Amino acid sequence: MSMVEELEAAGEVLSPVVRAVLLRQEQRIAELQREVAELRRRLGMDSRNSSKPPSSDPPGTPPRKTSPTGRAPGGQKGHRGAHRGRLPADDQVPHRPSGCASCGHDLSGLPEVGEPVCLQVVDLPERALRVTEHRLACVRCPRCGVRTRARAPEGVQGHAFGARLAALVSLLVGQCHLSRRLTQMVLAQLGREAAPSLGSVEALLQESRHALGAPHREIRREVRASPCAGVDESTWRTKHSRAWAWLATTQGATLFQISKSRGGRNLPHLLGRGYAGVVTSDRWSAYNRYPPERRQLCWAHLARNFTALEERARDPDAARLGRGGVAITIRLFHHWHRFQAGLLSREELQERLTPARRRMGALIPHLRASEDGRARGLGRDLAAREAALWTFAHTEGVEPTNNQAERALRKLVLWRKTSFGSDSAGGVRFVERILSVVETCRQQRKNAFDFLHDSILAYRCSTLPPSLFA
Repeated sequence: MSMVEELEAAGEVLSPVVRAVLLRQEQRIAELQREVAELRRRLGMDSRNSSKPPSSDPPGTPPRKTSPTGRAPGGQKGHRGAHRGRLPADDQVPHRPSGCASCGHDLSGLPEVGEPVCLQVVDLPERALRVTEHRLACVRCPRCGVRTRARAPEGVQGHAFGARLAALVSLLVGQCHLSRRLTQMVLAQLGREAAPSLGSVEALLQESRHALGAPHREIRREVRASPCAGVDESTWRTKHSRAWAWLATTQGATLFQISKSRGGRNLPHLLGRGYAGVVTSDRWSAYNRYPPERRQLCWAHLARNFTALEERARDPDAARLGRGGVAITIRLFHHWHRFQAGLLSREELQERLTPARRRMGALIPHLRASEDGRARGLGRDLAAREAALWTFAHTEGVEPTNNQAERALRKLVLWRKTSFGSDSAGGVRFVERILSVVETCRQQRKNAFDFLHDSILAYRCSTLPPSLFA
């Protein structure tokens, strides 16, 4: 009952002016209450109940609920240790005893007994950057008198810095996320006067951008031919406006692409117009261009959505629905982990998930009928795409979460947090290509430094670039 109705029920006679003022005040109070509720919801958001990363959690955030394992921290008893093996030595420094450790007798000139004990020390050379001077001699022909000068080796002509240094610069910026200036400072401390200048660092990065064009296209073809892909997006800074970084990852390749918008029209440029595989993603509307039968909604996102509902202290009905959703996700992940461990077959997994599917089917109508706006919106989304909740149960290679894509995208997010983004179209292309190549090298278990070196050398020599999937 409103304030006006309560006063009139008590016998008060309100003039039209007073009645209108009270109604406006009641409306304003309701608006402020909704605003306070929204601000409180945002204040309570953390990595447990939203898509915010754990690094953004404020002090005092409740720890994640984990079951105790009963094991002490550190290496477990009986685990197989990792030890450094003997490496091929670049230099050998012999050491001989000068005198007997017992009586002091001179031991010089005596033969060694047994094998020496080898102690290997790995260190940087005094000059980390080597300067190789190519001296191109000129010789006069005694027959015709023409002077001929020697030609520089392939990949040397016109380049003041070698391909290995160019690969190192690309890794320091593209994988370690150092700024151009900090990269130049590191090289200056290692190589002193031989280090490249700030402008040369940028020139080496742009050369890497051109050299990685063919591998980036190869990654795009691999991703578009895959039967399933996880897709995610995040913001990226450019000089003139905000852009969006898109990512598509498969079991063996990861493709980054930076676009001007977050709209669904960017997806054909990422996955191709005729992509027929399964797309794993969150509930962002851009992915609705794919039918639910060829989608997998991320259950990790849903778990956070249900946790946020569960923590609605002011709305018991929404909290009850949230608890029901959390219980479903717990059981789902329990069966999925047993399937991954080889304890369940595909048919047994589908059978164990049948109760969870029934409970989710019963929960969705209650979400749609809830008075809480966010619960109602979640219910509408799930009702329209309920089939996309269970694709992982019957499709090989599809997982119930989009964690692989989120982990890969995290590298770009960390780079964005420590940089000013990209100032040019060339800078945008370098970000796309270096992140795609480095992440794909990790998936293919290839050495990223060696691959970058081979790519840059092939670009300088105008030969075929190396393949990531050979």
